[in-house]
Amino acid sequence: MTIVETKDLTKKYRKITALDKLNFSIEEGVVFGLLGPNGSGKTTTLGMLLNVLQPTSGSYQWFGENPSADSRKKIGAILEVPSFLPYLNALQSLKVVAEVKAVKNPDFEGVLKTVGLFERKTDSFKTFSLGMKQRLAIGAALLADPPVLILDEPTNGLDPQGIVEMRQLIIDIAGTGKTIILASHLLDEVQKVCTDFMVLRKGEKIFQGNVKKALSGQVRIVVSSSDLDKLKKDLNDFNGLSEMEQEEDKLLISTKENISINDISQYLFDKKNVLTHLSKREGSLEQQFLNILAEHD
Repeated sequence: MTIVETKDLTKKYRKITALDKLNFSIEEGVVFGLLGPNGSGKTTTLGMLLNVLQPTSGSYQWFGENPSADSRKKIGAILEVPSFLPYLNALQSLKVVAEVKAVKNPDFEGVLKTVGLFERKTDSFKTFSLGMKQRLAIGAALLADPPVLILDEPTNGLDPQGIVEMRQLIIDIAGTGKTIILASHLLDEVQKVCTDFMVLRKGEKIFQGNVKKALSGQVRIVVSSSDLDKLKKDLNDFNGLSEMEQEEDKLLISTKENISINDISQYLFDKKNVLTHLSKREGSLEQQFLNILAEHD
């Protein structure tokens, strides 16, 4: 099922085009990362999808229908810094949100457990760390049990521990089957939590794809031996080799499809190479992101 789809979505501010004829779609159950340099149009995109901003032209649909009050109720979102009354505790804060949003039969305790704040439910908001405030905001967005959750820079300003906790929370929520759309500039975090991503630059989409597929071409097998010259020669004779480069005392090799690290190990063993190092180096979304930007310079 297609969760959201845009058609030539455009936003202009006088002479500035913040978003230019954006076309993309997001399928149910994915964790979708929205990437791009500052000013690329990430927050503008989310603002229009949530009807906070009105498009200059173009259109979008939620759940195969034109946006409406009913479709908006199926979306939980956090676009700004969490803001609750400082003297209310976590449980009271969620009760206020539930009343304002007219949420029917909210599961306050379940939500607090999901976001890891059940043990702190009677503590006032003003005593919370930024990470806890972010998690409470996500809890508020989850009160109506929406199938879609939108997060704008959910790890912004968090310390390393807070980033790890937020990452795990996003993974846990995605595990319940919800579709998550998040904008972030922390590419390493996006790589760890997202299944799909899109890259914006100057208001234009320049790439959209699956994270694993996008990184598959960057996977390298790293090998080393006490006799590096023999290792090079044998690898050059290997039919499954695509590319090879040297990095200090190690060789970085790319292989053809369906060639595994075990295949490399067995081949080199048969050639009587005594390896001192054998490992797989995964691709980097950061490098892929830079490559995509470079291709569109």
